Amino acid sequence: MKITDFLKEIKLKVKTGNETAEITGVSDDSRKIRAGYIFLALRGSIKNGEDYINEAVERGSVLIVLDKESDVVPPCPHVKIERLRDRLWDIASFVYNRPDKKMKVIGVTGTNGKTTTVFLIEKILRENGFKCGVIGTIEHRVGDKIFLSNNTTPGCVEILSLFNDFVKENADVVVMEVSSHALQQNRTGNLRFYGSIFTNLGHDHLDYHRNMEDYFLEKRKIFSKTDGFMLANNDDRYGKIIIDEFPGAKSYGLKSDFSFRVASSGLSGLELAVSARGGWEGLIKSDLLGLHNAYNLISSFAACVEFGVDPDKAAKSAGHLSYIPGRLERVQDISVVTFVDYAHTPDALEKVLISMKELCSGRVICVFGCGGNRDKEKRPKMGSIAEKYADRIVLTADNSRWEDTNLIIKDILSGIGKRKKIDVEEDRKKAIEKALKYAGKKDFILVAGRGHESLMEIKGQYFPFNDADVIRNKAKEMKIV
Repeated sequence: MKITDFLKEIKLKVKTGNETAEITGVSDDSRKIRAGYIFLALRGSIKNGEDYINEAVERGSVLIVLDKESDVVPPCPHVKIERLRDRLWDIASFVYNRPDKKMKVIGVTGTNGKTTTVFLIEKILRENGFKCGVIGTIEHRVGDKIFLSNNTTPGCVEILSLFNDFVKENADVVVMEVSSHALQQNRTGNLRFYGSIFTNLGHDHLDYHRNMEDYFLEKRKIFSKTDGFMLANNDDRYGKIIIDEFPGAKSYGLKSDFSFRVASSGLSGLELAVSARGGWEGLIKSDLLGLHNAYNLISSFAACVEFGVDPDKAAKSAGHLSYIPGRLERVQDISVVTFVDYAHTPDALEKVLISMKELCSGRVICVFGCGGNRDKEKRPKMGSIAEKYADRIVLTADNSRWEDTNLIIKDILSGIGKRKKIDVEEDRKKAIEKALKYAGKKDFILVAGRGHESLMEIKGQYFPFNDADVIRNKAKEMKIV
């Protein structure tokens, strides 16, 4: 594609002085510009793309695109477009030859369970003949090719760049996590989903959304962008609203279109008795733990059946995923039963602690903190939940960002009535060490909040820190491996 083709598509009759240059890609991030790229110099409230034009040119940009209102005149080929931010999806889709039209896209939204559900759907589809691209919190990938993830749902230009990579790798399906931020900011642009799944809604992101109702309204937008199947959790009150509001939406849960009953649950995993529309009945046997994962399993099974996978094959494949990084992941090579989990919301922490209490014959020791510069209202709620379900609590740092860790811990403590079983240790390594010292043979340890994360942010700096690695190293030092 040449610049003349691009100008024709966006209906601009201007001369840039470089009309025959070949376009190879597009980005709104100057750091990702390569030779032949278009640089979209977006105006932002924090960072202004116009300030990075020189960097983009140095990296090989052949055309700079600015807002029509911009008074900047780059010393290089450029054009100005009215309401540039509103046209990002169309621009990137054209540059990458409409990759969003070449694959079926399944979107998963909700407060908790998105990552596990996406992993499970990919596993089932992959084992049944489909090649899947994945966009999510842990990573973006297609097959065995992995791309780093900075956001649960990236911006629309990056989404289409990933779609382009997926098409090159012959993917026919994309399974992606869709956050409320992404839907509110229209990062999914004009994308039409083939299928959508709603997991649940719990307290989170109320530093961004005004209240739970606004948070829900952003989540539900995905269903108005869906042309195929729609699934919602019938045991979540917001899921019930979706089922009632969208004709054709199917339910999953304890008594639904796709129903399950926990036949057995233990440290070795789950066995679910499942029934589906049309009278199908069968079992899903999985290494995953806890009732919350029963819901993730049934939603993933339902999605793949709706997609067209045979129920027997879908049920069998669902049981082949043994773990998801950082999601109630048991730390290996250590004699104390220890889990790391990404639970950083009240609802997620409650569900994982309930699961651990059901599995543990001894005490449950919980190590956690709360992120800084984020929703403060959930901190005392998480403290109250930990007090209710854990036998001992060690409060510590977790991505404090620009806040004082001690003040964050005080917010958590405000929700805790009895302080006798509470330890405060701001140093997360020392907090994990304390938990390991407390643990007896029958006790379980949960280190919550960070899951798969490998970096911790404090005062604007990122420090290498992976909970599972720290646990293993401390256990080795203490000779409890």
